[in-house]
Amino acid sequence: FLKAHGGTSYVIAGSFCRYLIDQYGIRRFKWLYRTGSFESFYNKSLETLIAEWRRFIDRHDPTLQERLKTAYLFQRPSIFGKECARVIANLNAETRKLLTGKRFEDAARTAEQSLALTTSPEAILQPAGALFFLKRYQDALEFGFDKLRDSTVAHVLLPLYITMGDSYWGLNLYPEAQQMYEVLYSMHLSEGWDEAAGIRIAAVSDRRAAQTLKDFFLSARDDSLRVAWLDSVIARTSHSALMHYLHGREHMRMGNHRQAIQVLGALPGMDTGILEFSRYRMLARAHFETGEFQKAKVFFWESLNFTS
Repeated sequence: FLKAHGGTSYVIAGSFCRYLIDQYGIRRFKWLYRTGSFESFYNKSLETLIAEWRRFIDRHDPTLQERLKTAYLFQRPSIFGKECARVIANLNAETRKLLTGKRFEDAARTAEQSLALTTSPEAILQPAGALFFLKRYQDALEFGFDKLRDSTVAHVLLPLYITMGDSYWGLNLYPEAQQMYEVLYSMHLSEGWDEAAGIRIAAVSDRRAAQTLKDFFLSARDDSLRVAWLDSVIARTSHSALMHYLHGREHMRMGNHRQAIQVLGALPGMDTGILEFSRYRMLARAHFETGEFQKAKVFFWESLNFTS
């Protein structure tokens, strides 16, 4: 735990324990947990069991996407291997605060200070975000591609593809934007990143939707105004399932659970699996928040039809 990132160490330890349980049963593992004696309950040394576990792991031949995802999640330094950890953390926190407060010029300056000290993921993602919100889309793209060419850090910068896709969108280069989003979506880093990429793929693949929703995605509008903007657009124009999905999603973010149920429940369905999965999950969470637990249970179960 001193040599590796905490998240990596926990997963490695968990994988080894899972192997022992699956291979030799839970009963032996419980005794091992109480005593710490591998020889007594497995008749094998710890080193021998580790060798077995490594051979078991080596049976799996990961895809390129799995390798990139694994590097993103686990190839990180120990907290003791970071440069000026407290100073950098303070600078990054200040940048987050400035970005939230829409002080983008100031955020760009503090982000540059952090980046001068370290090449941590946040120190790189923050200046890219600041350039994007300043509408310096070409600068954001050049910065992003420059960092992704650095093989020592590229594996932890996969979320940068969202910022780069949004920057292409800002320049009205829709095929290039879609390509960036699809790179991130292919990694399946998390449900949240899949949804973010899936929404954008659906938007930019429809030229009319891309034009209508450009300001919604690319501006730093307050949450309370986002619902009002969607209300006005839906009221005055023909609207797609994606527009209603975003409408319901914003109601969820605002805690307007009844409105979210009304909007999302009226949708016939989304073309994209991840968006349909997210729609059912939002409906489940909305019903849960309103105390309708049986309905929540049904929607949670239904959501499983759209995910592996």
